[in-house]
Amino acid sequence: MHTDTPHTERFNMRMPASARDLLELAAQHQHVSVSQFILQHAVKAAEDVLAQQTKLQLNDKAFDAFLQALDQPPTPNTALEKAYNWYHGIHS
Repeated sequence: MHTDTPHTERFNMRMPASARDLLELAAQHQHVSVSQFILQHAVKAAEDVLAQQTKLQLNDKAFDAFLQALDQPPTPNTALEKAYNWYHGIHS
C-alpha cells in the first residue's frame, strides 16, 4: 500500500463497542491512529485474499504437466467445438 498517496476516500462502518475498543488498543500498541491501523490491515487482508484467488502455485511435477498441457492441448471434441461456436456466436 502506498502511504504517500493522498487519502481522499471515506469509508464508514458500524461495529460493536468491543470491536472499537480492541482496534483502538491495537492501534495504540503500534503507535498509529485507528484509521491507519484499520486501513493497513484491511488492505493487507484484501491483498492476501486476492493473491489466494489469482495465483497458482505448483510443484515442479505439476508445473511441467501444466506446461505440457499448454504446449500440447488435446484435440477438441464435439462438445468443446459446440461451446466454442456458441460463445463466438453471442460475442461477435
